[in-house]
Amino acid sequence: MLRAPRRAVHLLEVKRFVVQGGPFAQIVSISATQRCPWAAYRSGMNSILSIATSGMFAAEQRLQVSAENVANANSDGPLPSASASVQSQYPPAYAAQQVNQVADADGGTAAVVTNAQPATVAAYDPTAPYADSSGQVAAPNVDIANELMQQQTAQIAFMSNAQVASVYSQMMQTLLDIPT
Repeated sequence: MLRAPRRAVHLLEVKRFVVQGGPFAQIVSISATQRCPWAAYRSGMNSILSIATSGMFAAEQRLQVSAENVANANSDGPLPSASASVQSQYPPAYAAQQVNQVADADGGTAAVVTNAQPATVAAYDPTAPYADSSGQVAAPNVDIANELMQQQTAQIAFMSNAQVASVYSQMMQTLLDIPT
């Protein structure tokens, strides 16, 4: 099993977010990153927020990679076996990426971005100036249906972790409101 590299954490960056709606809420806004000095204490209740925050960051990374894949789905180029002169004249095809979530050593999750295997596939486009003699070009290995699923997964993961952070905030407020 892949593990994210362990790193010292003194301050945790948390993005403020506003969620509207019921169980299928839409994220309305995300503000600038803020530093939370209490995140240095990664035990007990604070670890809940750290785990939820890491899940939101992983979901954000998953969405970003999927959006890049969709935006570049038609960015083809010459085949890797094309002559050096053709490869020097035209940019290579976009290399599709994927996100693997791995367990963080301190709890939570981390998103590791890698190139999809294979990153490109041969496609038929005889009109491309860099097509080989049989009309083949290198096309990104992007499956639009899979990318839609990745985007929905990212949305659900972000909303779920945002709900955990919201409940954590309510619990901490309740603890602070207890009369002594």
